[in-house]
Amino acid sequence: MFIENFCKINILKKTKMISFDIDNMFTLIPLNKTFKLAADKLVNCFDNKLEKSKIFKLLKICTKNLTFRFYKNKYYKQVNGVSMG
Repeated sequence: MFIENFCKINILKKTKMISFDIDNMFTLIPLNKTFKLAADKLVNCFDNKLEKSKIFKLLKICTKNLTFRFYKNKYYKQVNGVSMG
């Protein structure tokens, strides 16, 4: 599983950002439940240096505050689920 392999990686103290590529992402997943599950798994990867609540908040920011430009160069914000792509 990806999370177990990820946890084995030696992360340097100066590391600032992590990016995950996800296949088969569904847009109507239960976000809060998903954030909690991910935070529970990821907190161990950081040797408890990053609190679960902060991981949860980062996941929320990265998925719920997305805008995109579409038809006639107008900007939109997705209000239900998460964006794909």
